[in-house]
Amino acid sequence: MKKITLLFLLVLSSTGVFACDICGCAASSFSLGVLPGNNQHFIGMRSSLRSFTTTHPILFGIVEPPSQEWLTSSDLMGRYTTVNERFQFVGILPWVTNWQKTENRTIQVNGIGDPTVLGNYIFVNTTDSLTRKYKQLGSIGLGVKMPLGKFEVASSDENRNLMPGSGSWDGLINAAYSVQRGNWGFMNETSYSLRGENKQAFKFGNAFSTTNLFFYRWIVSENVRVIPQLGFQINKNARDQFSGIVTDDSFNGGTLFNSQIGTIVLLKNWAISAAYFLPVYQHIGNGYVEQHHAARLSLHYFFNSKKNKNS
Repeated sequence: MKKITLLFLLVLSSTGVFACDICGCAASSFSLGVLPGNNQHFIGMRSSLRSFTTTHPILFGIVEPPSQEWLTSSDLMGRYTTVNERFQFVGILPWVTNWQKTENRTIQVNGIGDPTVLGNYIFVNTTDSLTRKYKQLGSIGLGVKMPLGKFEVASSDENRNLMPGSGSWDGLINAAYSVQRGNWGFMNETSYSLRGENKQAFKFGNAFSTTNLFFYRWIVSENVRVIPQLGFQINKNARDQFSGIVTDDSFNGGTLFNSQIGTIVLLKNWAISAAYFLPVYQHIGNGYVEQHHAARLSLHYFFNSKKNKNS
């Protein structure tokens, strides 16, 4: 149960990378969990919601009214752990539904998003030690995001940010580390997304994200654990490009500093997680884009393989 506790804190504490553009948030953004050290597989669902307001700049004397964006994703997740527990393989398949609303129109786009496959190596795991005061868990991972989701730009370039997919192959690098003494602990998760150019010669900006959380493990009963957590995350996005060139009217990229509060509840093999994010500082899209709220809810089920059943 201790290993599941530390594992699930790392799984659900990170929100991944936000890639925001002038109309809100790029479809290439995704939530990427870090899944170190445990001898169990899992399958689960994770849903997220983010809301934005975009103030459009005056172009050619035309004044566009502000728009509201709501971006949602429901992710099917799975994890396979090798027998030696050092290597793990994670798959994430999102279903995306995005809205943009102005005074004159409402746009809704939905569909399968870009799936992600990640391989993790567990470089330290002392969560089962009975003699160590400090229990550690750490991993490093490499992954790829595949262009399965729809990416189409019809009448406006800004609509690309509402698309379920990005149209590009992206590389992922993740690292996570947690340390716990008694029932108190701290974790850090850092990720970098190296984005490729799609067939339209468009490239979403590369993205960096780091999450830092303090947590407490409250043992309610033998089969029930509650883990409140408090911390912050920093997201930094480079600007988007056309044919390798950042144009003057490319109002995108920026920095977002979020506070984060959440809770994880462990019930035998089940785990439920909820988190809420509130911006402390942000400068997105040259100040034209403002994030308001972000939230996430997850449900996962852990199970043993036949080979690991008695481990």
